[in-house]
Amino acid sequence: MTSESSASGNVDRRTFLATASVGAGVMFIKPQLVFGTEANSAVRVGLLGCGGRGSEDASNLVDAGARVVALADLFQDQLDAARNHFDQLQQPKGYSALDSSHLFVGPRAYEQISSSKEVDAIVIATPPYYHPQHLEAVVAAGKHVYLEKPVAVDVPGALKVVEIGKRAHGKLSLDVGFQIRDCPPFVELVNRIHNGALGTIVCGEAHYLTGYLERAPRANASPVELRLRNWVYDRALSGDIILEQNIHVIDICNWILQSHPLRAAATCGRKGRPAGDGDANGNYNVLFHYPNDVDVTFTNPGNGRARHRTIKLRISPPPESSPPTSSRLTLRKRKPSSPALPAAISIIKRRQEQNRRSPASWRAPQRKRNVKSPGKRS
Repeated sequence: MTSESSASGNVDRRTFLATASVGAGVMFIKPQLVFGTEANSAVRVGLLGCGGRGSEDASNLVDAGARVVALADLFQDQLDAARNHFDQLQQPKGYSALDSSHLFVGPRAYEQISSSKEVDAIVIATPPYYHPQHLEAVVAAGKHVYLEKPVAVDVPGALKVVEIGKRAHGKLSLDVGFQIRDCPPFVELVNRIHNGALGTIVCGEAHYLTGYLERAPRANASPVELRLRNWVYDRALSGDIILEQNIHVIDICNWILQSHPLRAAATCGRKGRPAGDGDANGNYNVLFHYPNDVDVTFTNPGNGRARHRTIKLRISPPPESSPPTSSRLTLRKRKPSSPALPAAISIIKRRQEQNRRSPASWRAPQRKRNVKSPGKRS
């Protein structure tokens, strides 16, 4: 999914540009595409998935100038906790408490928040298994989207998201949670590599170390409820740890090498994980083979208290340079289990004339009958 950026402006509906260190990644919303309230009001955000990560994403958008007006979750307790959190967070800004009519709970909550006329943009932070289904509903309703990574847990789901993204292109802003691509130190590093400052990459080495993700015990919960609440322990719901978390480091490798692996060989296991915490693996060792005969080894040993990412590249120097050297990047974040990552939210003015001629169906969800039906998921 691509996004566009522009020059700075005021934090309002028309020329909104806010750059802040927020956990939600980079979300670009074009003001001329946002309809439903006065032009100078705050962008109205709905949160679909009120767990820790989703609440952090939406909180950071509030810090950047948006307003959370609607919440949706499968579980009532998570919805109640998020409501209390955002009421307290937004009260100093002069916003009224969340309206009960804008709180949606249950398995159809994603459809209800998607169709709400009070929402301009939606943060999707549900278990990854549901991302294609939830994204399809949100885009069909004409809402801008920030979709947490990963976009899906398998190839068919990822291809579905690509298809949905094509429908949204030019009409809606859609961004995915690879916020590291907008972290200034990484941007500078990658720009220098791409400009040839370090020579040619011969091979690579990447690591992802993170602490165990704790979940509160629920003695009276059914097996189905436990599986849904502890989705990060479940391979089918999360895509496993290599996809749900490690994908950040793998994406950095793709970004640096400007390509994707042609093939991979891997081993994995659950050693080190507590018994009875699902079927997700606890460690991975992968050899990725990229174009131009570049091999990258990736490891996730699955332990450690600090979140620690390392990318080590063997570089062939430019012609006039000294013998081959090794360039190494190491970032460490010693924070709790759900750390915020650098990101920003901005609204820009682009394609105003084009959007004036866009179908009326994208201006209000109730007119979506003019939008070609995306079809039902099997």
